[in-house]
Amino acid sequence: MIMRARSFGDGPASKQLALGALGVARRARILNAADSATLRVLVLLGLIDGSEIRVEARDFGGGVTIEAQGRRMHIPAHFAQRIWVQPLRESDAATQWTNA
Repeated sequence: MIMRARSFGDGPASKQLALGALGVARRARILNAADSATLRVLVLLGLIDGSEIRVEARDFGGGVTIEAQGRRMHIPAHFAQRIWVQPLRESDAATQWTNA
């Protein structure tokens, strides 16, 4: 599936939320971006539609540090609020996290 930028003001569909609203240690699947600027950021970071992420930390300003594809990256608040994700249950995640 190809990601498309939503028109300004479109909110998430059912069972979706903004990445910035996801709690620490929660996993989710990237679904969409609210605008073309955010979509470009996702593409540059290699986060395509369907990419699984895990929230590692949240900062006081609303930004989040995520782990995706074996890399940690910080997403500033203004982008984290414009990235729509689908939260995953532990049994839904393709990647198993272990304490090795």
